[in-house]
Amino acid sequence: IKNYKEKYGESEETQEVAAPIQNEYPGELNFTSDKTITWKSSNTKVAKVKNGVVTSVSAGTAKIYAYAEKQKVVATCDVTVKAPYIKISSTKTSLKVGKTLKMTGKLYGVTGKIKWSVSNTKKARIGSTSGILKGKKAGTVWVIAKKGQIVAKKKITIKK
Repeated sequence: IKNYKEKYGESEETQEVAAPIQNEYPGELNFTSDKTITWKSSNTKVAKVKNGVVTSVSAGTAKIYAYAEKQKVVATCDVTVKAPYIKISSTKTSLKVGKTLKMTGKLYGVTGKIKWSVSNTKKARIGSTSGILKGKKAGTVWVIAKKGQIVAKKKITIKK
C-alpha cells in the first residue's frame, strides 16, 4: 500500500504508510495471471480504500485487504486512525507576575493555527494567535489551546 489519506474536519493530507504489509498467501506472490488488485476495508466507518489509497473516516482500527489471483487474499495491512489532537509543548508550569511566557503547541491530524485563551483574564492574559502569556495577578489559570472542536489545556501558576 503506497499512500493513504487522512481526513480530519476541513483538512486532508497524503503521506507514505510505514505500516508493515503482511503476506497471507503461501509461497511467493505472483501476479502474472491476474494483474488486477481488488482493495477492501474491514471497517469502512474507520477507513475506506480505493485503488490502494486508504482514506481515514473516523478514529478506530481497520484491516485493509488486497485481493488478486482469483480473489485470494494476498496481503493485509492494519490501519489505526487516531482522533485529531493538540499537544501543548511548553514545559514551564509557573510564571511571575509581570513576566511573559511563550506558549507553543502542535496540531496533529488537522491543519491550521491554534487559538489561545486563558481561564481567568484577571490573573493572566494571552495573545490569541501569538501564544504569549503574561502574568497579571498571583493565582492559577488554565491556558487553553483550541482549533475548531479540538481543545487542550495546561495549568499555569502565576507567582508574585
